[in-house]
Amino acid sequence: MSRRNNTPASAEKRKTYILDQLKIKGKVRVAELSHDLGKSEVTIRNDLTQLESHGFLERVHGGAIQSQRQYDYMTNSERMQNYAKEKIDIGRSLADIVQDGDIIAVNSGTTGFYAVNELAAKQNIKVVTNSIHIAMELNDISGLEIILLGGSVHTRYPYTHGAVTLSEMSKYSVNKALISIDGISAEGGLTSLEWEEAPLCRLMMERAEMSIAIGDLRKVGHVSFSRICSVEEINLLVTNEGADEKELRDLHSSGIRIIKA
Repeated sequence: MSRRNNTPASAEKRKTYILDQLKIKGKVRVAELSHDLGKSEVTIRNDLTQLESHGFLERVHGGAIQSQRQYDYMTNSERMQNYAKEKIDIGRSLADIVQDGDIIAVNSGTTGFYAVNELAAKQNIKVVTNSIHIAMELNDISGLEIILLGGSVHTRYPYTHGAVTLSEMSKYSVNKALISIDGISAEGGLTSLEWEEAPLCRLMMERAEMSIAIGDLRKVGHVSFSRICSVEEINLLVTNEGADEKELRDLHSSGIRIIKA
């Protein structure tokens, strides 16, 4: 759509367009929407406010981001596409932290997938994971050895969980645990929508010399369904520029090192 259109978009068409752009990009800017839709920035801000009131998005300075609630119920392929650039940036930052020869534990989050993919230049990395997606898609990277934990397969997302998964993980000691999170806050701790996986995340951290929480900027300040642990139990958070600064200060005050990719 463009300002050159003779008929500006109706309110409902504008909102549909905004939500479509959010699904594709993960975030939108008021100025760009104003240009695309041929409406004033005041009108666009009002549209965003109304959509936020119904839980469809979250307002940020200059625009909006997709609400965590919407993300929680996406399919795995939709989650992979959502905020992909931010997740890749996180993975590239982790490539500076993971060393040749490391043994790492990674849970099933999509950020973990991108993190492992960015380790392609490393040598002799062992990856212990419950992510079927990681095992299937990244097993041919020459520098990686993927160890897939057995167990019950989740009915919606490609990961294993349950008693068998925990029993297998308990046999391994790892250098670093990379825990993809759905939320992190100083008060709420690390949280996940996947309650079946939370016990495995805790065990991965127990078996690791260093525990690293990874999550894009939306996850900072968000509290999801199932608590994994308190923030004091992790060593490092890797997120993105643009994450909630007040929450980051509170997390830093808890003794956590923070890297913004």
